[in-house]
This record gives sequence, structure tokens and C-alpha cells, in this order.
Amino acid sequence: MASLLDRIGDAPIADASSDELRSAVEAIANASSDAYTEWARRTLQIAVHDCYRLSGGGGDDRGVVAARAIDASPSQPVELVVVPFDAMLHATAALVCNSQAEAAAAKAFAVVANKLTREDDVLACRLLFERHLGDRSRWFQHVRRLPDMPDHCVLRWSDAELAELAGSDARLMAARWREQVAADFKEIEAAAAAAGPKREAFPWLEVDAYRWAISMVFSRAITVRRGAGAIKALVPVVDMFNHDPAAPTAHAFDAARDALVVRREAPAAAGATLSIVYEHATASRLLLLYGFVPPLAQTQHAGRDVFAGLAPDAPNRVEKLAVLAGFGVKAQAAGEEPFVVSEADPLPDALALTLYAQRCDLDALGRLVADRADRDAATARAGLGDLVAACDAMLSGYPSSEAEDLAALADGGLEPRRRLALLVRVPERRALVACRREAAARREAVADVD
Repeated sequence: MASLLDRIGDAPIADASSDELRSAVEAIANASSDAYTEWARRTLQIAVHDCYRLSGGGGDDRGVVAARAIDASPSQPVELVVVPFDAMLHATAALVCNSQAEAAAAKAFAVVANKLTREDDVLACRLLFERHLGDRSRWFQHVRRLPDMPDHCVLRWSDAELAELAGSDARLMAARWREQVAADFKEIEAAAAAAGPKREAFPWLEVDAYRWAISMVFSRAITVRRGAGAIKALVPVVDMFNHDPAAPTAHAFDAARDALVVRREAPAAAGATLSIVYEHATASRLLLLYGFVPPLAQTQHAGRDVFAGLAPDAPNRVEKLAVLAGFGVKAQAAGEEPFVVSEADPLPDALALTLYAQRCDLDALGRLVADRADRDAATARAGLGDLVAACDAMLSGYPSSEAEDLAALADGGLEPRRRLALLVRVPERRALVACRREAAARREAVADVD
């Protein structure tokens, strides 16, 4: 695993006090941080605030700290990083060649990339190609700092370990992801074989390397919404921030500057950790993307993804989706994204509306939008009943009770991946219980009014 601590010779530091050792390590780390930020500024024209400093070791041990105090507020935010779109590594980034040999290698890569249909695969292959180029790559200083595949990435889990996720959608999604990765690599190999050049033209193409690269894409790529489209990109400097759901720091694409901007909206003392909010994800999604699950006390991630889109064969589905889009729930209503239920918000309004739309006719849905008419009681009651039944079905999938899972979590000798699975199951179950309770209560309330 590449380290942020660049080696300074091979001679060990001897006969030094702990303070001296600490100072030496900090000096090396600071030098590495300065080298990285200066490279980003000079080579990629990334604007990096002088309070930005890398800390820690290599891979996921690193982070960002404030090199000096930051005076920021919601009314006067501080821009920590501004990354031009041209500085990002994405599927369509220009191939930079400095020799005929590099041009030939780039041409071979482009032939394969043009045969692939999935953006994730193209970006993963591009990452492998840039890593193979080494210090000849425009993104070398960033690529060399990427970590190994997380120890608990679900691609590493055995079937028996995945079985511990029984009841959670994470089990099915993890199994599908493993199958997808295997199938995609075969597609890439076939594309390389059909490209014409000999296999030696693709020294970067190897299954374990691909698994690493695709895990980097899944866990580190940011979706950049540029114009009418969106593209996944690995973003130097920004990628070094760790995730904190409560961080007063966020990122957004600034179309006027054609750049991704990271802004902090709260003060920070010198030496304070600077984190960023990547997304408000459930525990299961964090496991799938990053290979970790937060403790139960971090309730920001306590929830359950619920897919409750309109059935593919639902009458007037297209017209209903158009109506629901006015409420901002088109992707969820289409089943492309999940609703999230939690103890704090057990039955989101968007979910209740979609359940109603599933049952009502198009005219009734149109009247609801046009004049805010009351929902038909029988239809609303039926939709809430559907949710109660769905919650019952999902709850029955968990192999143990909350009390049993909590007792197992109290065991200090629990195998790490079983612990992660239980940390997914407990908040999911709590969210479903709360959702069922709320749906049942609303159904009874509708019955009383009727």
C-alpha cells in the first residue's frame, strides 16, 4: 500500500527520544503533504487553501487537518478546494502521451475502452492504465496514494460471511455486485482479445488489479453533474477528505467555473480534522461502498433503504411518474433510487404519496396535484396496508431478534465481518419496526375518519 510518508533514505532514526521521533515523523508527513498540494496546484491547476494539510499514514489512515485556524460561517464560507473539471480523472479524460510508446499504449487502451458499455468499467480500466504509467501519468501523485481494497470490502466476503447479512438488501446487492464484477472482467478481457494487439499490450489488465480498481471507483468516485449530464470522476485533493455526516463542509459543482468546489461553513482550530459530507447513506450502503459500518450511536446512518417504485406494469405508469416528478420523487417512484425510512422519519411523505399513486387512478392523482384535494380514504388505506405487509415481510427475513443481535455485539470476541453484519441489521430492523408502526397508525386514523 502506498504511503504518504515518502522514504527519506534507508537509514533508521536511532537513539532519539519519543518527542524527537514524533517531530521527525510529523516533518516527513508535512513535507509529503506540501509536495502533494504543490503538485496539485502546479500540474492540475487545483486551488488549495493554505489551511489544507494531509495527516496520518498511507491509504485510509490518512486524512485532512487544518494547518492553521479557519474563520468560516454559513454567511461567509471558506473555499478549501476548487478542482477544475479538466483536473479530474474520468472515463473521457484526455489521454496524455509523451512518447511514441505511450501513444501506442494509449491507443490500445482506447480501443478496449470504446468497446465497453459501463462507465464504471471504463473508469476502472483508466485507473489501471494510469497506475501502470507510473510517474509518467498526469495523475501519478494521486494514484500512488490510493489505498488497497478495504479489508472488509464485500468483494472479499465468503458466501458464509454474506449469509450473516440475511434480511438486509445488502446481502442481495453484495452478491449481485460480485457476480457483476466477475462478468464485467470477462467482458473487458474479451474486448482486449478482440482489439487486435497481443495480450502484452495490456499489462495492466489482471483480475485482482481490476477488483481493486472497481472498488476504488465504487468507494471514491464522485458523480459530477455537469450541464444536462453526469459523469463519475476521481477527484484529487478532495478525495483525501474523510467522511463525517455531521461535517460543516460540503461539495458542489460550480457550472460558472466548471469546477468542483469544497466549502467549509464553520470555524476550525489549528490541528482540527477537516471532514466532508459525501452522502447521507444508510449503514448497509456504507458497508457496500466503503467496507465499514459506523457504531450504533451514530444515528445519522440508522435507516433502511426501501424500494417502493411503481410496478413496471402499473396502469398509466408513465403519466403517473410525470405527475410525481412535480413532487420531486421521480427517481424513487420509478424504482431507480430507494426511499429511506428511519426512526426519526419512519414514513416519509414521498413514500406515502407514491404508495397512494400506486393504487389510485390517474384522474385522482391529477386532482391531488391541481387543487390539493384530500386523498381518497379507501385508496390511502390500501396503500398503507401494502406498506405494513411489506414491512412484515422484510422483518421476517432477519434470522434473529434485536435482543439476540445486541447480545452478540456485546461479545468482544465477535468475528469482524459478523460484527459488521449485525451493525447493519440492528438499525435496519429498528427503522422497519418504526415504519410499520407509523403506517399502521395512519391506516387506523384514516379508517376512523372514514
